[in-house]
Formats: sequence, structure tokens, C-alpha cells
Amino acid sequence: MRDLVSTRWLPYGGTGRGVSVFCLPHAGGAARSYAGWACQGVEFLPVELPGHGTRMAEAPVADLDVLTAQLAEVVGGHAAGTGRPYALFGHSMGGRLAHHLAGRLAASGRPGPVCVFVSGSLPPQQPPPVDLHGLDDDLLVATLVRLGGLTAEMAAEAELMRLVLPTLRADLGLFGAARPDGIALPVPIITLAGAADPLAQPRDQEGWRAHTSRGLLRRVFDGGHFFLHDDPGPVLREIARTLAALGDPPPGPLQGRLGRSGAPVDAPDRCHGAL
Repeated sequence: MRDLVSTRWLPYGGTGRGVSVFCLPHAGGAARSYAGWACQGVEFLPVELPGHGTRMAEAPVADLDVLTAQLAEVVGGHAAGTGRPYALFGHSMGGRLAHHLAGRLAASGRPGPVCVFVSGSLPPQQPPPVDLHGLDDDLLVATLVRLGGLTAEMAAEAELMRLVLPTLRADLGLFGAARPDGIALPVPIITLAGAADPLAQPRDQEGWRAHTSRGLLRRVFDGGHFFLHDDPGPVLREIARTLAALGDPPPGPLQGRLGRSGAPVDAPDRCHGAL
């Protein structure tokens, strides 16, 4: 039986089989956005942050070091308890958080991930084209609707926005005052980008190469900033193929595992995602 800490942070459990992938949400997002993800050989573990989703009654954590330390306890403890390899996945703000968490785990000596998937996220040294943190509430909500992070119906619910906006602003502030993170991870980084994403364009992903000593793999998908939720299938297959190519830890150089072209090995197509 899982303990109460794991249940709060990992409310959707997992299959208990395959490589575990801890999925970190975008700013203001919740674990349920990953709850329908499934793929043979992969255990997806959606992470619920304080103040989000099933933990909305809690105060969000606005301090990056505090949140990362808490996540390191959950992820490191789970990995040590299962003895199975795992990876980190994060979208938008979650991508930056996944990178920061991997650095924290490496520095602490805890079992580290086999790789880090960074989706729809700019590298730490690059300023965003739109300062979401600096927008007033109306402009912030309108921008999120345009990007696909909120529906027009959700934005029109004043009570819902009253609950969501403080958490969203706390998330946006996590990296707003942080200096660019210079950590070069001892594991591969795989970037996933939407071809029409106005916030984290495909050409921006090369900047992540400075943040890994094990190689960078870049992948581009159809869609905008929330391409992974519009059509999860290609993303899930990419995750499964990459994990199959990397094999068990410790991982070697990315290019050595995936070949000079970066083409991953075949993986089962039994992957699906549902919102």
C-alpha cells in the first residue's frame, strides 16, 4: 500500500511495470492532464504539485528550491523503493522544473533518471518572447486561451479563475527571479517542440545542449504550445522508443545509443492518451 505522501504527490498511481516516467505539469496545470497516458513498457506517474488539481486546498509552493527539494524526496524515494529505472518529463514550466530536479538529484547522490524529456520549454538562458508573469489578470487569461491552455468557457468562469490564478502566478514566479541554471546534467536531454509553438519554437531547442554532458535529441511535432495534449499518441510513442533505445541505466552518450541520425529503435505502438 502506498503511503500518504506518495498518494498526494502521485494521485494516479501507476502500473508498477516498466520504466517510470514522472510527469510534471505546465504552469497552473494538474496531474490529470497526464492521467490517460499509457504505453507498453512505460509507467507514467503524473505528479500533483501543492495547490494544483487534487491538492487545490493547499497553498502553492512559490520557492523553487523548496519545491525541488520536496520533489527530490518523492521521486528519489519512489525510485529507491522500486529499484526500477525512471525518467523525468515536464511540459513548459514543468520542463524547466524537470531539469532543475534532475540537477538536484545528481547533486544529492540519489538515484538519477535515465534521461530528461523537456517539452515546449525554452532553455534556461533564453528569455521568453512573452513575459506571462508580468501580464495583468485579463491579459494573462486571454493569452492562455489563445495558446490553448484554457478554454473560453473556463476563462468565463469568474469563480474558477479566482481559484486558479494565484496558483498560476506562483508557478510563473518560480523561475521569474531565478538566475539561469548552468547545470549540465549527466544524462541525455530530449526536447519535444510544437512546430507552431510561439513560446518555445523548434529552433530554440538547440540551447538545451549546454545543459547536458550526455547529448541532446530534438523532436518536433505538429501543433502549437499544447501539442502533446492535442494529440498525445506521437509523443507517447517517442517516449517509449527513446527509453527502449537507452536501455537500463547508467545511460551512455545519447548518440551512441540512438545512432548518428538520432533515430530511436522500434517500440510497441500500443500507446494511447486521453484527457
